[in-house]
Amino acid sequence: MNQVVRSLDKDHKAPIAAPEDHERGVPRRSPILTARRRAFVLGVPIALLILAMSASPAAAASGATITVNSLADTSGSAACTLRDAISSANSDTATGGCVAGLSSGPDSIVFSGSGTIALGSQLPHRDR
Repeated sequence: MNQVVRSLDKDHKAPIAAPEDHERGVPRRSPILTARRRAFVLGVPIALLILAMSASPAAAASGATITVNSLADTSGSAACTLRDAISSANSDTATGGCVAGLSSGPDSIVFSGSGTIALGSQLPHRDR
């Protein structure tokens, strides 16, 4: 019985091919080249995933943040009321004490205080 004996390199990482392997045309595997292949095979999908996450359309287009700072149900005052905020977002122009909405994406309306807004009539429809 002819048994092939394989030995490990000095770091015990990769087998060294027996002489019979070279006679049969089996190439020696380089531990450095194998590590590079592994790094490439693992690195490419991770890099593609990071690239795909950074190019998400949600982060690409954003509108203005309009802050309501009044509990009044009036329009056109120096303070930013809910009615003015909705109008600013719909028209992309400053209304009352509110900043203008942006056409580059959906605007956000946030509230700076707490309390109840007593509505005197129906609010304008928000377009976006």
